[in-house]
Amino acid sequence: MENDPKPYKFMKESIKKQPPDWKKIVLLIAGWLALAALGGLVAAAVFAVTEPKIAEAVTREEPPAKVDIPGDEDPNSGQEPDETITASSASASVDSSGSGSEISSSTVDSSTSESSVSESTVSESTEENGAAEGTESSLKNYEALYQDMLGVTEKPKRALVTVIGITNQMDYFNQNYENQQQISGLIVADNGQDLFILTEYRIVENVERIQVTFWDETMVDATYQRHDPSTGLTIVKVDESKLDEGTRDGLVVAPLGSSYLVSQGDPVVAVGSPVGYSDSIAYGVVTSVTNKISALDNEYNLLTTDILGSTDGSGILVNLDGEIVGIIAQSYSAKGNNVVTGIAISQIKKLIENLSNNVSRAYIGIRGQDVTEELSDKTGIPKGVLISRVADDSPAMMAGMKEYDVIVKLGEHKVETIKQYHEQLGKYSTGDVVTVTAMRKGAEGYAEMTFDVTIGEV
Repeated sequence: MENDPKPYKFMKESIKKQPPDWKKIVLLIAGWLALAALGGLVAAAVFAVTEPKIAEAVTREEPPAKVDIPGDEDPNSGQEPDETITASSASASVDSSGSGSEISSSTVDSSTSESSVSESTVSESTEENGAAEGTESSLKNYEALYQDMLGVTEKPKRALVTVIGITNQMDYFNQNYENQQQISGLIVADNGQDLFILTEYRIVENVERIQVTFWDETMVDATYQRHDPSTGLTIVKVDESKLDEGTRDGLVVAPLGSSYLVSQGDPVVAVGSPVGYSDSIAYGVVTSVTNKISALDNEYNLLTTDILGSTDGSGILVNLDGEIVGIIAQSYSAKGNNVVTGIAISQIKKLIENLSNNVSRAYIGIRGQDVTEELSDKTGIPKGVLISRVADDSPAMMAGMKEYDVIVKLGEHKVETIKQYHEQLGKYSTGDVVTVTAMRKGAEGYAEMTFDVTIGEV
């Protein structure tokens, strides 16, 4: 058995898959991602550069038309109008007119030959044309209305002047300079030697020089005449010999109307400087005629309007007859309300006369209000003028009159309103002694008292 051959054995081998090399795989993926990112960046850069040009090429349109606004010919320039433009305009008008004639003829022929045009279409067209013509006519009427209102101010405007108050002042460098304030004035009288101009005292108070500018820009010096502390109005006068003939011929004395005829809702034109600068106008209506201001020994009605003005506004209120019915006085406008307000002209005509003649106004020195019959029935206060204030150091105070006394007689004349009181007071002169009868309330009711008052001077 020893000689038996050994069994033959083969080597056993098995083939196994090589494990993945993850490092190489990661590097390969990172490389592809880097290449992709680089490609994206290049593409984005190329797009950013080429996109505006491509968009412009795709959406390119014709450039917008140039804005062309035709100019106007200045009628005051003294130049002749452009004949070429005038001729072309005329030609265009002729062509347009001719074209219209052809269209009209063709329409008639067409309507004759064809029966498709309905009567309703023609009717609608006629109504539209009528409406358009009506609108145009209304606008023309509206424009004409304002032109007519402007026309009635031509004469009053020639009576308006500008009053300038001049003072010399020193600046921080001790240099003299002129300080000027100006306001509208109104020529109210002409005695053949002087022109008397009504304005506001605040402009000429404590000034060193007064100048007046007339309608043709002529400027001359004026002198102070007299003022009224109650209303703040004053008169300055100009020597007519200082004016040349042309200026004198062009100006007019103010046409003063009657403010008693003015009613709520009446149209008026504010002329002068109602909005704060000279040579301006404004249109509106009267909103109230019953507001009043209390003054020493008098009261005045105010004409309030719906015209918005400046707190420094001045000038006049003119009615549709071209008459002056109010003197603009913005100091009497309601606080915080800049509507144009004027003093009723009828109630200051006597004042204007006295100031022009340099006549002092009779003065007792009370402010009062009417006690009507209705108010008397409700309160038991006698009818008359209830004193609301007695001025300091006035003749009334010196005579012993007090607040809440009710004046019922002035001299021998019975007074029931402040208007009657003022009219009677105007019959006296400075230095006259007048007996004032008043009712004073005591422990047992009202009792009659008399006061001998020496008329003073404002």
